[in-house]
Amino acid sequence: MEKIGSGETADASGRLEQGEGEPMNSSEIAKLAQVSRATVSHVLNGHPNVSAKTRAKVEAVMREHNYFPNEAARKLVGKNSRFFALFLIDFSSKPNEYTIMRSPFFHEFVGYAIDIANKHHYHLVTTVIRQDNLNDIDQLFQSGSIAGGIILGDILSQKMLAHIASCGYKLALCHQVRRSPAPNILVINQDNYKFGQIAAEAFLAKGHTQLAHITGESYRVAVQDRLEGFVHALTARGIPFDGEHYLTYGEFYPSNSAYETAYRFLERNRDRLPTGIFLASAMMRMGAVQAILDFGLRIPEDISLIVLDDANVEQASHAPISAVTASPGRYAMLAIEKLIELVEDRPLPAREFMIPDCELVSRGSVRDLTLREAGE
Repeated sequence: MEKIGSGETADASGRLEQGEGEPMNSSEIAKLAQVSRATVSHVLNGHPNVSAKTRAKVEAVMREHNYFPNEAARKLVGKNSRFFALFLIDFSSKPNEYTIMRSPFFHEFVGYAIDIANKHHYHLVTTVIRQDNLNDIDQLFQSGSIAGGIILGDILSQKMLAHIASCGYKLALCHQVRRSPAPNILVINQDNYKFGQIAAEAFLAKGHTQLAHITGESYRVAVQDRLEGFVHALTARGIPFDGEHYLTYGEFYPSNSAYETAYRFLERNRDRLPTGIFLASAMMRMGAVQAILDFGLRIPEDISLIVLDDANVEQASHAPISAVTASPGRYAMLAIEKLIELVEDRPLPAREFMIPDCELVSRGSVRDLTLREAGE
């Protein structure tokens, strides 16, 4: 890790259509050639891991059926796409919720990514991917509309990642996995371990030892790494973490999840409340803070709070909350610039990249318990 054939016409986009009937697609070509769809994609993209015999068989079927998808047609006339796609994976929003605007991090990342891509003379299109339109990723790449893409948001299945890897799509995965599964895939992450570590150390510096962590879905890599950093910082100081009582998993994106998760946590621990809580996402802040206030607690007098504030969202009307912050702009810049290097076949020293930059912004939501101890 480094910290055209006979009888067909071409439409305006360059797609070559057959004179009769519907155009062939890669699945039909694969069936006729008795190979997998991934093998057809490998042949189209010139991958070296296809035998000469198999390549010749697939190409013969393609010629017979006048199959030349957009990307191949553009290569024939020497044109290269300078478009990227930002795929925002959203498997959790409700029908009336807007994907980009409900997440302050998405909002800022998209804005920065568009500006940064334009500065490098690339264009960025943004599309929301849900369970019912996963095929849009294939369609955009196979049409030749885009040279590469960035995947951000909910976690794609291993099956989908395996498909992407086998098709050779050039992609940057953000907050999806820790290691690149294939040469055509980059992994771009923030240092989530460090986020958790900084939060714990900030609490410890103020004399807190009874600490809780309210976070998102346990299957997320970012969630796992933030928890690990938080717990390790406590361990290094000889402070045990009571995960049985003080660790609660919720959901990052549903609008009411943070409130419900936090309120249930407080109810469950009414007789053993922690002195401090680390919230693992800015999207959980308003709901969790409202739950604390509705429970009759004051911040920081009764309970201290630190949030992972990875976007510059406005503070709510209550007292500001201390935060471990990181720049979405730095994240977007790294993803765009490394994707350009991959698409342009420049040498890359690694396939995994991490942004270590983050800091604690103190806003007075952590009570200093050392002063109370000194007074005693």
